[in-house]
Amino acid sequence: MNLFEAFRDLRWQGAVEILLLTGVFYYGYKLLRRTQGAKVLSGFLLVFFVALFASRFLELRVLSFLLQAFVSVLVLAFLILFQPEIRRALAEIGRAGGFTFHAERQSFVIEEVMKAVTELQERKYGALIVFEQSSLPQGILDSGVPVFGQVSEELLATIFFNKALS
Repeated sequence: MNLFEAFRDLRWQGAVEILLLTGVFYYGYKLLRRTQGAKVLSGFLLVFFVALFASRFLELRVLSFLLQAFVSVLVLAFLILFQPEIRRALAEIGRAGGFTFHAERQSFVIEEVMKAVTELQERKYGALIVFEQSSLPQGILDSGVPVFGQVSEELLATIFFNKALS
């Protein structure tokens, strides 16, 4: 069987399925690669495939039965183990969905940061402000303190300048 024969019976629905699954797996990999979830998933897959290999080639019937029973619970275990990553993925999908005025919001935030930087510069006070290009690893996010506030010159200047602004 050559490569042409393998694709000869492929219908357009099969090609769409392949493209969709490729996109889902790539997006899942991209989300997991910098998180603790990647380590958990790789450890889980290693244990699962070693057990599967042992059950098949050594003809271990009880282990094979347990693995088959475990597969039915796998979806629930996956949802519980990767809940933070799934939540972040859904948030990114919501952000990319165009439901917000992203460009206007981004422009407003940049203007406010520039005002705050100018204020801090006049007072000769330094500040390290980072704009994330993509999602940060969860460990970095957990080490900070969330500020649930509207980005403004006053808020940023107050964070970096420990004396009240005049």
